[in-house]
Amino acid sequence: MTAPDTHPGANAAEASNRGAARYLDYQRTGNIQFLQDAITAFLQAVGATPAGHAGWHALLSNLGTALQDRFERTAQRADLDQAITLFREAADNAPGGHSDQPMYLSKLGTALAGAFRAHRKPVARNAREIKAEHSSTVVHADRDIRGDITIVHDQRGHELGMFNSYIEAGQLAAMPHDEAAKSIARSSVAASAPVLQALLSTDSGLAISLLATITQRQAEELLAAVGSPEADDLADLLAAAAAMAECAARLRSDLGNPCGWFERAGTSDHGTEGFWREFERGGIHWSASAGPQATIGPIAVYHRDEGGSRRRLGFPLAPTLSGPADF
Repeated sequence: MTAPDTHPGANAAEASNRGAARYLDYQRTGNIQFLQDAITAFLQAVGATPAGHAGWHALLSNLGTALQDRFERTAQRADLDQAITLFREAADNAPGGHSDQPMYLSKLGTALAGAFRAHRKPVARNAREIKAEHSSTVVHADRDIRGDITIVHDQRGHELGMFNSYIEAGQLAAMPHDEAAKSIARSSVAASAPVLQALLSTDSGLAISLLATITQRQAEELLAAVGSPEADDLADLLAAAAAMAECAARLRSDLGNPCGWFERAGTSDHGTEGFWREFERGGIHWSASAGPQATIGPIAVYHRDEGGSRRRLGFPLAPTLSGPADF
């Protein structure tokens, strides 16, 4: 939930706070009645707030979030349609440069992708409905924008660069992982780089796993194009991904197939950072000091149960693990 910057009056403030409390109750219990109560309260807050008020965009986003959650429970398409409208209006009404605007655009992208999955057609009929201040940041803005947004979701992945980078980041987050990776792989660096930068600020875990999935050359070009502090923090990612892939191929009969995506591992008590990937019968950790190290069978279970790399055992140090002394 997003806290409005200010409240125009006691009625709106009380309704907004009541809605947030009921929404938290819903998240805690899964009881849909709490969600219904949250929607009612958020509607009251929106109704008691003048359009354009400083807190208007946050109230719209909160109502949209609750309606989207109800759609996921009841499959009532009207809820999702309203959520899409609310997220778009929230992004439109947020002042330029407001810290919450990227979140609203990401929510809009996720909702649009959900709408496409629901009925295999996009809700928004015309790409020009995305307001000028959003489309002004679209890469390849001179490209003819199609009248029908078939690019929202595609079973083979879709080309990026048609919409605001935060909207497309939200769309990638809503796709199956393989489709999201294909979307980046088939798009130009100029189109993908702004979306990757948006992902690094909104969902760095997904950005990391996607970079490790596409080819090393594509990933290198993307990171060079992004050139942000977030990208600089991933200087070891490509070397780690390549080394872990070689280790996985060598030990495939012992590890089995991967059952998780490449991700950043928890920082150890000694401050060591790195990456890891889970497999059917173990996992592979990578750190700059030890390189790729596999844990297999009972040792992998022991390491996991002891908190993995983020707890007292830290990162594996030996290529053949026989017990706790090898951590």
